Amino acid sequence: MKTNFSLSYQPPIDIFETAHLPESDFILYYSSLQVSSEYIYALYVNKKDNLFSHAEGETEIHVFNWKGAPIARIRIPDNIIYFTVDEKHHYIYGLKGNEELYRYKFEL
Repeated sequence: MKTNFSLSYQPPIDIFETAHLPESDFILYYSSLQVSSEYIYALYVNKKDNLFSHAEGETEIHVFNWKGAPIARIRIPDNIIYFTVDEKHHYIYGLKGNEELYRYKFEL
């Protein structure tokens, strides 16, 4: 099975050094999670924590199997902060910071 992204990551600083950082420098990598019998869906944020709900631009949902292997990357054209997945009808419902609800069609 071919994947279209990699999860290799090298942190820029040691984990113990983060205790000395101001909260405004914290980066939120993953936020909301949804699970099904086959997959784990994770909202990939990769933004400073204090800017997350007010940021503009697209968001990604990373999909993993239950062994942790990446399956897909779903690009969402809006900056959603919460989501849920309707696998039966292939929709993702996303909520933006201004409480607007959006629906996106997806295929794995």
